[in-house]
Amino acid sequence: MQMTDNAGMKTFDLSAYPFHAAIRRLRLAANLTQTELAARAGVAIGTVNRIERGTARPTLPALAGLAAALGCELVVSLLGYRIVSSDR
Repeated sequence: MQMTDNAGMKTFDLSAYPFHAAIRRLRLAANLTQTELAARAGVAIGTVNRIERGTARPTLPALAGLAAALGCELVVSLLGYRIVSSDR
């Protein structure tokens, strides 16, 4: 769903969509083909195709390229993980 925030910027609430569907919706909203997105993101067209079908596990560099190409911020969270020190 496309919305406009107080600053007039386009925003999208994609929380109800799985990752692969969100990427596709963002690409379509940007009026990009898979080929154009792949070129801008620095990944192969097959990578974009597999991501949008939900059959790929993109690498962090691929995600960073996609985020930049789509004008998004990439945020990585490790919530739920706990680091235990072996120092005693």
